[in-house]
Amino acid sequence: MKVTSTSERLVRKVRSGRRRMLDTPRLNAAAATLIRPGALELDIFLACHAAALAHSRAIHYYGGEFRSGEFAGPARDRAIEAGELYIIDAQADVDGYWCDLSRTWSVDGQPTELQQSVYDHLVDVLAAVPEMIQIGRSTTDFWRELDARIREHPHLADVGLTHHGGHGVGLRAHEGPDLNRDRGGFFEAGNVLSVEPGAYTPALRAGVRLEEMFLVTEQGSVRLSQAPLCLVPSAT
Repeated sequence: MKVTSTSERLVRKVRSGRRRMLDTPRLNAAAATLIRPGALELDIFLACHAAALAHSRAIHYYGGEFRSGEFAGPARDRAIEAGELYIIDAQADVDGYWCDLSRTWSVDGQPTELQQSVYDHLVDVLAAVPEMIQIGRSTTDFWRELDARIREHPHLADVGLTHHGGHGVGLRAHEGPDLNRDRGGFFEAGNVLSVEPGAYTPALRAGVRLEEMFLVTEQGSVRLSQAPLCLVPSAT
């Protein structure tokens, strides 16, 4: 999606709308309170779905990836297990506009040293995104830098980024520009997009993905999410 003005008033409006749709502390708390060994993926999804509708005060789509210990997939009637990392990559559509957000949690609240180290590394990668987004820059070039930054962690040196680095979000959940190794475009003022660094290995059971949304302006990119980044559910 591309908006046609980047005034402070518009930044506030876009940020407010995206918060209303998805990435609020209430939705993260709904997931965090239920994430524990033995909980069912389906129950966690239903709790998040209810929290999303209660927050927006509207009937709308809410869904996404709700599988623990796996790269991706819809929620199952399956108990999550101690030692797993649980990625929730959720999308919502309210009033015709979409939002996309990913967080990762340790199921038992006791991440291994490797899990915590990789998580902290991806938090740092995500923090660098505003300086990486530059108007006129190729999104494939952006993807390559995102991949290179991920590979700076010793455990990820031979893994890197195995999926796209993000995408535009607006009238559809996925639209241009695509932040991809093999295709893409260029950053423009007014772009509303997601950036989602991720890394997955068997030793991580199964990996970490952190996704934020940004509005690109002439003055720089603005993070639209206020949702916390914390691997241990009880600390969110």
